[in-house]
Amino acid sequence: MEFDATDHYEALFNRNYLRWFHLQGQPSLCEITKVEKDVELTLKGGAKTKKPVVHLKQVKGHVEEVKPLVLNVTNGNAIAQILGARPSKWTGGKIVLYPDTTKMFDADEKKMVEVGCIRIRAPKN
Repeated sequence: MEFDATDHYEALFNRNYLRWFHLQGQPSLCEITKVEKDVELTLKGGAKTKKPVVHLKQVKGHVEEVKPLVLNVTNGNAIAQILGARPSKWTGGKIVLYPDTTKMFDADEKKMVEVGCIRIRAPKN
């Protein structure tokens, strides 16, 4: 059965950025083409925040359209471990994106819930 990323309820929110379901359950080798800091984003509910964003091009994988990836601390640390601590040097570097899960606090349910996420690892040589 083919996975349709556009038919997941999370696709209703902020379609401009890469999400875990875009990976279609498979890892994707990508090259970083640009790194931006302090990109203004609108969160669910309309709140505004600024986050770093990594622009990518797919080298090998299953993503039909590679969108920019909003970095969280975990993925920023992973890229720094792979490509070094200076984001200005990340352009041209290769990383593997893969779907995973993590636990986060759901304010509506007032409890920790497991949610899909993207994680990053080094490419295999």
